[in-house]
Amino acid sequence: MPRITPSAAVRRGYTLIELLVTIAIAAILMAMILPAMQRSRDTARRSRCAQNLSQLGLALHAYHDTFTHLPAGCVNARGPVQLAAEGFHHSWIIPLLPYLDEAALAERIDPTLSIYAPEQLSARQVILQDLVCPADPVVAMSSEELGSVGLSSYAGSHHHKSAAIDINNTGLLFLNRVVRFDDIPDGTSFVYMLGEIRRDRDTLGWASGTRSTLRNTGRPINATPGGKSHQDVTLEESDSDLPDQLGPGWDELGDSSMSGAGSVEETAANSEPRPPAPPTADVAALDPGGFGSHHTGGCHFLMGDGRVQFVSDSIDMNVYRRLAHRSDRMVVEPQ
Repeated sequence: MPRITPSAAVRRGYTLIELLVTIAIAAILMAMILPAMQRSRDTARRSRCAQNLSQLGLALHAYHDTFTHLPAGCVNARGPVQLAAEGFHHSWIIPLLPYLDEAALAERIDPTLSIYAPEQLSARQVILQDLVCPADPVVAMSSEELGSVGLSSYAGSHHHKSAAIDINNTGLLFLNRVVRFDDIPDGTSFVYMLGEIRRDRDTLGWASGTRSTLRNTGRPINATPGGKSHQDVTLEESDSDLPDQLGPGWDELGDSSMSGAGSVEETAANSEPRPPAPPTADVAALDPGGFGSHHTGGCHFLMGDGRVQFVSDSIDMNVYRRLAHRSDRMVVEPQ
C-alpha cells in the first residue's frame, strides 16, 4: 500500500490574495474594454445616422431632378404654422415617400385631406427606419411608449433664426414655397437642408409639417431640449447683419402633380379646420426650435449638395446661422 505523504494530501486552491489579484485584473480589463465598446457603438450609430441623412439627400435630389425644385417644407392654407394638430400640415417627407421606396405608403395618404384626418392615421402610424437615428431613445421604446404616430429624428431647415414657419423664411424647406438649386446664391454646398433633432414626446410625427419636421438655427445645437417646451430656452440674438429677404430662390407651390402634396388652391379648399392667423404678439410662441442630437459633441446636417457634415455644438453662432440662410450672399464653410 503506497504511503501518502503530508504534502500529497494537501488540496491545492486559490489563496485569498490570488483571488483578489484575479478580480483586480478582471476589473482593470473591463475598465479598459467597456469604453472602447461604447465608442465602437457610438461610432456605429453615427455612421448609421449619417447614412439615413444621405438617403434622404438622395431622395431630395431625385425629387428635384423630377420636378426641378425641392418640395415645400409644409403645405397649409395660411401661415404662420401653428405647432398643433390643427390645419392641413402636409410635410416635406410625404412627397419624398416614392423616392424612399415607400410608393405604396404614399398612395395611402389623401392629398386633399388634412394630415390629421382620421383617414390618414393608419399611414401616419407607419415607422420609417430611415427617419429614426439609432442613437434616439425611441429605438428602445415599447409600442405603448412610441405613441400613435411614426416619428422622425430629422427636420428640414426652414430659417436662419428663431421664427415661425412661414412663407418668408430663408431656409430651403418652409411654408408653401419651393426652392430651386439654381436659385441659391450661396451655392448648395454652403447651406443646410436637413439636420438632426431631439424630438418631443408629444411629437406629431413625420407626416406633420410642424416642429416635428422643421427647425431653425436660432438657438445653438442641443439648446432645444427634447420633451420640453422650446420656449423654456432663451437666447440673446445678435443677427442683425443677416438679411431677412427671400432672395430669388423661391416660387409659389403650384404643381398639383407632386406626389402627396396639393397646390395652394387645393390646400385652401381642403384644410379644415383652418388655423386662424395668430396675432403678431403670439408669433414668437410658434418658433419650432432648433436642431440637436443624442450624439456627443454636436449633430449631423445634410448640406444642399447632398453631403453629410457633423457639426460641433460649439460652432460660432454667426457661422451657424449663415449656413441656414440660402441667400445671405456670404459663403462660409461648415465647422
